[in-house]
Amino acid sequence: DEQLEVVSPTVVLTVGNFASRLLLGTREGITRLRGRSYPWRDAHLVPTLHPAAVLRGGSAALERFRHDVRLAGSLLAGAAA
Repeated sequence: DEQLEVVSPTVVLTVGNFASRLLLGTREGITRLRGRSYPWRDAHLVPTLHPAAVLRGGSAALERFRHDVRLAGSLLAGAAA
């Protein structure tokens, strides 16, 4: 919490179930959470797949991961404007 306060991010990209569930305070799984952003503190939180899941999941998982990273990037670009 202290580190986040110091850094004061505008976008947080969580990778995998554990981080996403913890920060969002939900029991919802990553496959339902990913693909959109959530308001979190004073930032946007973008859940995505864990890199190990992307490696195991093939091209479909890689495309979902890329979508989430592009989403985070567009939110970051919008915050900088």
